[in-house]
Amino acid sequence: MTPEELLKPRYKVIADYFFNPYNVGDIITLPENNRSVHLTTTKHTDEFGENVSQAEHYAPKVIEQYPHLFKPLAWWEDRKPEEMPEYVKDKEGTVYKIKTHELDVAGDAFFTTEEDTLGWNYNIIEAQIATEAEYNAYINKQ
Repeated sequence: MTPEELLKPRYKVIADYFFNPYNVGDIITLPENNRSVHLTTTKHTDEFGENVSQAEHYAPKVIEQYPHLFKPLAWWEDRKPEEMPEYVKDKEGTVYKIKTHELDVAGDAFFTTEEDTLGWNYNIIEAQIATEAEYNAYINKQ
């Protein structure tokens, strides 16, 4: 995935609510350009006696008003290994080339490098997406 795709705001559905079209645990990626988000589905009978569903769409900012329903996710949370970048940097500016991405039993995400046998926790180092050019510049500085 590109850095832009990885940085799109995402939210995890953490509780159920009336007319919820999602399952608890589903991840909602906010659309680009502030387009609306499908947050409810209502079911009713139309004028012909048919059961119909109608999707209700809301502004993306609505999600932020319900932290008890939607958990904001960091860019690295709930990602498959194949979605993760090849390079990350920590808050001090150290750039890492990633060998493996892993989740522990608590759901925390870690990565390992060629040089390290222990994993680095994305959250603890406040990992940011880096590029190969940043990695090469960091290595050449050392």
